[in-house]
Amino acid sequence: MSVIGVDLGGTTIAAGRLDADLHLTASTVIATPAVTPAIITAIASLAAALAIGAPDPDSVVGLPATFDSLTGRMGGSHHTLRAGVDVAALLGARTSIPACVDNDANLAALAEHRRGAARGYDHVVMLTLGTGVGGGVIIIGRVDRGGRGHGAELGHITVDADGLRVRGHARTGVVSRRPATISSPRCARSTGAGLSRPRVAPHSGRRTSGTTPG
Repeated sequence: MSVIGVDLGGTTIAAGRLDADLHLTASTVIATPAVTPAIITAIASLAAALAIGAPDPDSVVGLPATFDSLTGRMGGSHHTLRAGVDVAALLGARTSIPACVDNDANLAALAEHRRGAARGYDHVVMLTLGTGVGGGVIIIGRVDRGGRGHGAELGHITVDADGLRVRGHARTGVVSRRPATISSPRCARSTGAGLSRPRVAPHSGRRTSGTTPG
């Protein structure tokens, strides 16, 4: 068994291959194309290239978008992805590799909960800092997606009612759109992003001996 992981960002697409023990065995990074068809083609090409010689590969793709929890189709995205696209089906058809597609921050939170800094905690809140600000929430060991998959869009919390407007939305002054937002390198450094190990808040959850699948 092996896993191909792909992370779509606003400026780059990062991809890697992991073995059965989840050790990274290969990786690559390319620039993010400008339109949806080119993005799908790029992701499929990366997954297919990394799957060469890999035993029984599956793929996991993280996208900066919401997903309708009832239909599995992509909802809104503040990048160039079109709403309603069934990314998993498109990738499966192009690569013949089973594909699981989800919000990138949800997957990041799940990875930290299973294998990283949040391992052993029941409840976790994670902020991802990149081109924008994303969020993932784990409650009682499961990813919390909200009623229709919008449950952890933490970067879209209004913190300044007179702030900048989000493109395509009526909401203003959200975290992702503040001047000197927390995704800036300067602010990230000032909040401890340069520490040698991740910080875990003292009340981020009760440690347990077992967890529930997300």
